[in-house]
Amino acid sequence: MKNAPVKISAAANVALIKYWGKTDLEKNIPAVASLSIGIEDLRTETIISESKDKTDTLVGRFKKYEKKRILNYVSMAKKLLGVSGGLKIETANNFPSSSGLASSASGFAAIALGIDEFFALDLPRKDISRLARLGSGSAARSIYGGFVQMDTGTDPFAAPLKLEDPWLLDILVLVTEEQPKKLSSTDSMNLTKGTSPFYSAWLDTQENDFLRAKDAIIERDFWKLARISEHNCLKMHSTIMTANPPHIYWNPTTVKILHQVQKIQEKGLQVFFTIDAGPQVKLICDPSDTQLILEQFESMHDISKKIVTKVGGEPRIERLT
Repeated sequence: MKNAPVKISAAANVALIKYWGKTDLEKNIPAVASLSIGIEDLRTETIISESKDKTDTLVGRFKKYEKKRILNYVSMAKKLLGVSGGLKIETANNFPSSSGLASSASGFAAIALGIDEFFALDLPRKDISRLARLGSGSAARSIYGGFVQMDTGTDPFAAPLKLEDPWLLDILVLVTEEQPKKLSSTDSMNLTKGTSPFYSAWLDTQENDFLRAKDAIIERDFWKLARISEHNCLKMHSTIMTANPPHIYWNPTTVKILHQVQKIQEKGLQVFFTIDAGPQVKLICDPSDTQLILEQFESMHDISKKIVTKVGGEPRIERLT
């Protein structure tokens, strides 16, 4: 194995229509369809090269269970693709990990893309998406940038939502807590699926949300998308909060931000919120209003970071020499 090292930059994504729960844990098959946007400036950078000691090695700041999960995935991916040889994987995020900002999505997407590039497999993107899904369900969507949809099925993959012209929207990422979350998304999904009395209602209403959100994006209807996305987000968190035992990812700052967003919307500024499994809030904004919206949070000093970015996140792939 004498392949040149490769560098991959893959972006996190946030689902406007969430997937929560799996029909197959081992294969990470989502119980419902989802629709996401890539976050341009929240990225994992991964370099894959030949390992000198012929075994897979991981370089980066990881807890023991995280390292095991990643190395098991690399081994599984190579076996599935019929390639061999030890890999050295150096990876780092430019944003807090395991805190509800989709670091697993960008991380496993980067590895899947990197393995394909390193071994010069030239797989179709849909197959790389399937491969990434085996590491993390949401990683399937980070194989692409922009608006991305993912259906369910026996071996699902994500695909870009085809638009005649890009819909240019900004994203404000409001970080309220940088510590890793205490309950992983997978564990929370399993608990919710098994114990929340509202989980069946979540499943029953998801298809309608998904189709209406797609229509809103195609129509460029900001407020229609805002209403559907916010409601979908709150429904997902309602199932989490009503699991047994219940779990609340939000902190007081999360709730303050939601109230502030409602006040801003009353002023006519184009913004809506969404929250994944964590305390961080992502605001989707029309670029003409972004600066005014940002100013509405200047006095909220318990927000630890404000990241101004945009819908994007197309992976970047570079072969090093």
